[in-house]
Amino acid sequence: MAGAQGNTHIPCIHRTADGAFRGAYIGVVWGGYFAREHLREAAHSAGLPSGYPLSTAALKVGRFVGAHVLGFSLFLGGYNAFQCSLERTIGQDSGLTPIVAGATLGALASCILPTRPTVPSIAAGAAGTACACYVVSRSFLPPPSRSGSCARASTPACADVLGAAQPCGACARWSDLSCASAPSQR
Repeated sequence: MAGAQGNTHIPCIHRTADGAFRGAYIGVVWGGYFAREHLREAAHSAGLPSGYPLSTAALKVGRFVGAHVLGFSLFLGGYNAFQCSLERTIGQDSGLTPIVAGATLGALASCILPTRPTVPSIAAGAAGTACACYVVSRSFLPPPSRSGSCARASTPACADVLGAAQPCGACARWSDLSCASAPSQR
């Protein structure tokens, strides 16, 4: 992850691809879970009480799941790309990066909804997504210690590479594996 000290562990293109692949997985799970209800509602609104023929049903489910795969992939890939570029500009430890990235993507997502976007709906989408992104991003960060050293310095990978006196931003954000690849700054 990019840090304020210039440590660039994972390139932005890799983080973007990671977000897109995770979004595809979430889209398959989400679409698969809600496809049955969507198919039932579509058949009822079309006046087919017994449902669609199998070929039509498969096509509708495929489109429904595909739309969710595409939507989640674009959102998470775009969020990761935008947040990575912000981290390189503002700094990793800034709480602004998930807020700005989330607000921007939330506003964009609100603009492309099937209903006509209004200023309040765009603002609500931006604010809600910004809050959710901030809470989720802070949920996965290691807690800072009182001494100012890296919270993960007690694990063997961080203790060997970074030592106990490194600031919290120098330690890995998601795993000790990327921490082990960080250059020693003793």
